[in-house]
This record gives sequence, C-alpha cells and structure tokens, in this order.
Amino acid sequence: MSSDDFAERNLSQENKIWLIASGAAIALGSLLPWVSAGIFSFAGTEGDGVFTLIMGGVIVVLALVGKTSRGVATLVICLAVLSGLIVANVASNLADIEPNDLITARPGGGLWLVGAGALAAVAAGSKTWSEAKVQEQSTQEAVSLNDSTE
Repeated sequence: MSSDDFAERNLSQENKIWLIASGAAIALGSLLPWVSAGIFSFAGTEGDGVFTLIMGGVIVVLALVGKTSRGVATLVICLAVLSGLIVANVASNLADIEPNDLITARPGGGLWLVGAGALAAVAAGSKTWSEAKVQEQSTQEAVSLNDSTE
C-alpha cells in the first residue's frame, strides 16, 4: 500500500447519497424491532443493535465529511460486512428457536432494514473504492504529464 491509498479526494454526490442512505438504514433499523413474538417486540438496541447503530452512524459521518480514499472505502465495507454478520447471527438464532402453540419468534422490520442497509453500504463502499482508484490514476497522469513538460 502506498500513501496514495489514503490520499483524500472528494466523493461524488451520487455516492455520498448512497452512503448516507445505507448508513441511515443501518442506524434506523437498529432502533426498530428486530424480533417480534406475539404481542412482544424487541428493538435491536436491546442487544447487538447497539453495535450496528454505531457502525451505521460512522458510515453516515464518513459520507458527510465527503472525502474518498481506499482507506475510507475499506472502513465502510468492513463496517457494512460486520453489520451484515450481526444480522445473519440474529436471524440464525431466531431460526433455532422452536415455535410453540403460544408464541413464535419472527424477525422484525428493523432486522430486515439493517440487512438491506448493510448490502447497500457494501455496494457504496465498493463504488467509493472505484472512485478513489480513478481519482488516484487521474492525479498520477497529471503529475506525469507535468513532469514531462518540464
């Protein structure tokens, strides 16, 4: 890795919107019910949703700062994958619960929203990586053109 991997450039407006939307979906989904069982429901923040709330918030802050680099892209992708793994773990745990005659545990809307936000954040993080790479190549070409004219 070179120092250019972490050189900051500006995010495109489209990618900024995708990052804000996906991070907000992760954060909002963390506050909504993750599990519903009969008349009871449990918000994500009553468990691992606290972590996804923080990760979604970090993605939103990174988008609002508006800089892109391979380091930012890597962080976004890692946070999104971790959020997705948390959702997969909770869904797996729900699948292991034996339903009975009175109550059946089901995934809540918040769990689905965090999962969708995590998928969108992986895509937006990949686009951030591509933008950083293209901007890095443009900078290198401009520097080499400038060097050749001197």
